[in-house]
Amino acid sequence: MQEGYVKKIRNITWFSIVANVLLTISKITIGIVANSQALIADGVHSLSDFATDGAILIGAKFWSKDADEQHPYGHGRIETLITIAIGGALAAAAIGIGYEAMKTMAEPSTHLPGWSVMVVAILSIAVKETLYRMTKKVGEKVNSRALIANAWHHRTDAISSIPVFVIVIAIRIFPQYSFLDNVAALIVALLLLKIAWDIAKPCFAELMEAQIHVDISETLLNIEKKYPEVQEFHKVRIRRVGNTHFAELHMLTDGNTSVKKAHDITELITQDLLEAHEDLGDVTIHVEPK
Repeated sequence: MQEGYVKKIRNITWFSIVANVLLTISKITIGIVANSQALIADGVHSLSDFATDGAILIGAKFWSKDADEQHPYGHGRIETLITIAIGGALAAAAIGIGYEAMKTMAEPSTHLPGWSVMVVAILSIAVKETLYRMTKKVGEKVNSRALIANAWHHRTDAISSIPVFVIVIAIRIFPQYSFLDNVAALIVALLLLKIAWDIAKPCFAELMEAQIHVDISETLLNIEKKYPEVQEFHKVRIRRVGNTHFAELHMLTDGNTSVKKAHDITELITQDLLEAHEDLGDVTIHVEPK
């Protein structure tokens, strides 16, 4: 399973790298030649994809490893850290783009962005949206939060090319508003900051051991009906480690139930929960006589 899992992630990531190489060269080259700060900023954003693609290529091999004696919950938090790194890369790119746009906002522009900028922007929208859909599909199939985050990294490239496309048309029609190129770069920067936070926020919650809202209440109610010895479940806690969830709960039983009987029931209940919820990696049940 691990070999196939890693192979799917690596295949789509290598495809992404090739596409990003071509797009980055096109955006930065045309941006310089056609005097478009927004397109250069967009190219820098594409350049940041290499770092996140590389992190996924290397990290997938490690976060997919099975649990061992030193890591009883597995190695999934490597994926969590890589996902945070992707968010950080987006945020860093956003800050750099925004700073450069604000610094040059008041400088008069003597050259207008050429129509070639618009062509590259259209190409970027098409390619990056395709990469987003392909990467997200694989990410959902293998349940990889880092790969899904990288898919959103692709989509931000597509979205950030939209204001570039619009601004080129506006500036060509109204040359006196050349500062709008800087405005487009600022819009790209703010967009990247928002998406960076959306990517990193749930990962910070995971590292802080925040309670995960995975609804197993209906399954537990059915279990209570199935096993008469079980009177109630409480103190249900669920944590996330990478793409796997681990549940801990307390089970109240009839005080006359033997230790062996209670143990056998917990084994059956654990199996019921794992079968009902594929995202659960393990369940720990504490028995309390009532």
